[in-house]
This record gives sequence, structure tokens and C-alpha cells, in this order.
Amino acid sequence: MGPTKISPSATPAPAQPPVLSKNEVLAPAIHKVAGVVSSVASTFSGELKRDLGVLGSTARADLLRFPWPGKGSEGRPGWITRQDPTPTTDVTDQFRALNTQAHHGQSVLPSDAGKYKYLVIGGLFGKHLPGYMDENVSALKAQGLDARKVPVDSDASVEKNAETIRKAIEEATKDGSQVVLIGHSKGGVDAAAALSEHPELKDKVRALVAIQSPFGGSPIAQDIETTPIIKSLVNGVVSDLFRGDPRSVKDLTYDAREKFLQQHPLPTDVPSVCVASSRLSPTSILGSSEEYMKARYGFPSDGLVDPEDAIIPGSHVVRLNDMDHAESALHGLPGFSHYFPKDVTLASVALALDAARERDGLAHSEGFSR
Repeated sequence: MGPTKISPSATPAPAQPPVLSKNEVLAPAIHKVAGVVSSVASTFSGELKRDLGVLGSTARADLLRFPWPGKGSEGRPGWITRQDPTPTTDVTDQFRALNTQAHHGQSVLPSDAGKYKYLVIGGLFGKHLPGYMDENVSALKAQGLDARKVPVDSDASVEKNAETIRKAIEEATKDGSQVVLIGHSKGGVDAAAALSEHPELKDKVRALVAIQSPFGGSPIAQDIETTPIIKSLVNGVVSDLFRGDPRSVKDLTYDAREKFLQQHPLPTDVPSVCVASSRLSPTSILGSSEEYMKARYGFPSDGLVDPEDAIIPGSHVVRLNDMDHAESALHGLPGFSHYFPKDVTLASVALALDAARERDGLAHSEGFSR
């Protein structure tokens, strides 16, 4: 029997390499870089853990001699309240009580809450986080309130998002009602910018709730902007992978915030509640960045924002030392999170409406019911 003949048509064609999209090409590289950064951060954090309780000691002095790249944020946090020392009203104790009541299913909102509409504004890169701020909105809707997310682009500049918020306020108040703005992180910055750039909107706004919003700037954003190699990497991720605007990060630097607020001062005449927090815990998902800021600058943070930068002069302020930047907008696991978005939202809104009543001259009385 002769050898079997194979016809040319039966010969398999050489395999062609698959055509990959730009995202598919970038993703493995970014994942690899992130892995390296995470490894370095974890190693550094491990070295820090022995010293977290004795910062200021010889060990801390050694850490501060670490050759940090870039100019950094030294001396920048808290510049707003140094320039404008208008007294704030501390409502931390009231917040904690309301947060506990909300967590146990008790009603905490004042009786006039149903008169207003609630516009919720997310922060930087929020659209890439599944479930981000969903619970904040659903908590309000469960109380029978008209609540919705403002469709800002979480990867866009402050200027662009402020215009989106302006349009949302105009649309929601066509019937003569007022709105309560609730912003997390950059969302609070964007909301305040809308009111600063368009002061005619203020009469349409009952109150502003700003949760961990870096009005003064963010040390992380500043350090990224002043460290060339990291700035290049972050800008590449924002523009190439997220298809966003690198100004979304730059707008949160101290340099950018100072320049913006010189032209558009904060809306201090709008009743506001500012939630300013910090946390330093190995169970926090932002533990490494919390430790980084504590080691490099010596101040506490929520992992992204110094609490002193999250305050509007003259506002009602909640100061927490046990909440990181994620807990107020993403549902965490029991035992790892001390706070949950639903409770934080309801407690903050209750305080904001109280602040608005105070502005109206309707101070608390025994007859005022929640």
C-alpha cells in the first residue's frame, strides 16, 4: 500500500495571531505594574506596622529620611481653613447617634425631608466600581424620597461635571422645588464648583452634603502630579484605558484647587454638612495609602484625603477617625467596615436639613419631630 497523499487543500493554513484591541494590550501591562506597586506598598506597610503607634520616635525619623520622589504635599493640607478661619459647627456626636439609629432601621430624617429632591454625585473613577453609591441612592428611595444619580462622567474634569450638575439642578427644580446635593469625594468638589460658578443656583439648593470631598486638594493627587514617572503612568491609564481626561486627577491637586478657588470661592452661604474622616487600620482596603501619608507627612487621612481639606469654612462638620474613603460609598464586609453607605447618607442628610432649618431661623425645639 503506497503512502497516503495529502492534497494541498487539506494542508492547514498557518495560524494567524489574534488582533488585540488597545485595551487588551494595555491591561496585562497595567496589571503587572499594579502588582509590582502593590508588592512594594505591602512590603513598605509591613515595615511600618511596628511603628504606627510610636510615630515621632527614632524609627519614624528613619522613615522620614526615605528618599520620597517628587515635591510632595508638605505644608499644603488644611490651607483653606488657615486662610478662612470662619468657625465650623461640630456635629460629630449627633452624626454618630443618627448613624446608629439608621443602622438599626430607625427613622432619622426630619419631617420636611419629603419636600425636596436629592441629587447624588459620585467621585473620581466611580463608574468603574460596581455598586458605587448605589446604596446611597437606594437608602433615600426607601424613605419614599425622590433621589437620583447625576450622570456626571467620573473620569472628567471639575469644569465639565459642574456643567452637568448645573443642568441637573435646573431640570429637577423646574416645578419650583429645591434639591439637596449629596457628593462623595470629587463629587462634592464638582457640586460646590457648580454653585460657585453659577451662584444663581443657590436659591434652588436646600443643602449640600459633602462626604470626604477634597476641597483643598488631595495629597495623593498632588504627589502623583509632582512625580513624573507616576504621573505618566496614571495619565496613561486615565486616557488610554479609561478613555477619560487626565485633568480629572490634576483638578484635585493643591495647586489646581488653590487656583480654582481664587476665581470661584466655596459656596459658604449654602447650608452644608462636611464629613471629614481618617482611618489607620490593616483591615482598611486603603491601608497602604493611609500608612504612606502618615509616614511621609505625619497626618491621618482616609487613604486619599486629609480631613482638614474636606471642610468648607462655616459648615457643619462631622469628624470621624475610623472611616476610610471607601466605606461611605461602597458596602463593606462586617468586621472590616465600621460604616455603611445607607447609614452615612441618611445621617448626613438629616444633619444637612437641620442646618438648613437653622439658617432659616428655625432652631431645634422640643416640638420638632424626626
